Amino acid sequence: MIIKEYLRLFVKRWWLLALSVVIVFAGTYYWTSQQTPIYESHASFVIRPSSDAVSGDFLKALDTVSNRSEINSTFAEVAASKLIKNQAVDEMGLTAREQQDLSVSASVIAGTNILEVRVESRDPILSRDFANTIGEETVKYIKELYDVYQLGILDTANTPSKPTSPDFTLNLSLGGLLGLALGVALIFITEAFKPSYQEVDTFNIIDRETGAYNKSYLTHRLYQEMARSKRTHSPLSIGLVKVHFDGDEPTEREKQETLRMVRILTEKSIREVDILARFNGVVFAILFPDMKPDRAQAALEGVQQAIESVAHDMDNEHTRINSYLSVISYTGGQTSQEKLLEQAIESLNLVSPN
Repeated sequence: MIIKEYLRLFVKRWWLLALSVVIVFAGTYYWTSQQTPIYESHASFVIRPSSDAVSGDFLKALDTVSNRSEINSTFAEVAASKLIKNQAVDEMGLTAREQQDLSVSASVIAGTNILEVRVESRDPILSRDFANTIGEETVKYIKELYDVYQLGILDTANTPSKPTSPDFTLNLSLGGLLGLALGVALIFITEAFKPSYQEVDTFNIIDRETGAYNKSYLTHRLYQEMARSKRTHSPLSIGLVKVHFDGDEPTEREKQETLRMVRILTEKSIREVDILARFNGVVFAILFPDMKPDRAQAALEGVQQAIESVAHDMDNEHTRINSYLSVISYTGGQTSQEKLLEQAIESLNLVSPN
């Protein structure tokens, strides 16, 4: 049930969800497109004992390289050091601007004696050449530093075909997910802070229980129709229909269902220009513009017949449904709409039980 409520909420405010995704996705795309592409090249080397070492030293060095990480870590630190980087810069004759784009890192692949040197730069060719130069300078330095260890070139750096950052696919995927999450959050926040209020009949022209117009709207329209009738000398009739329950008092639910049925039957029996409203309780009022009382009476009798035709289906052994009618007409003068409605109720009370 909760899931259905969430789905209903998302369907109701789908535009907020879509707008959040589009805005964040577009913003992510723009931000990513403004980033400078960074290319990465890497060269790899093998750390091994020197072939110039005597047999005893060679075996000892081989065992040390294979079982201790300190030697491998030392080689990685040397390759990423400022000294080696400065030597590579001097070797290639790089400008200060070109140096700003360069980033060097080195590490030993876990479980191996493979040293990997990585260089990042805005220029893919520069990243390739600098990675190879860093490797060459590291090999020279290690050769002078150790007699029993050396670096052997495994793979030289190649020109990268595409940048490693920014990653459009990753960024746009994260942007879409972020937009989706933001949209969901906005929907819940909007729903949480939505003002809760109950409709007031004074400002709502529809009676919530029956679906007919309410008394406030009836009074307002009666005033307009009385003014028009007086101005154009056209007839105006007012009819009342009272629903009466004989026997045991029905439940509120049964009463509301009966009144809704009466409203539906009445609407089918009157003209579109006629105005049906719930006057109070079990009484409906109908305004008949441009209709004389005799014709209004005939129209109400048609309503009564429609109600009686279905009343037996709604009756039970303890309660029976009856209806009572009255019609009055407006003949001009200074009578107010409130006074006219009082006359209509008095007329209805003469023909119906209290």
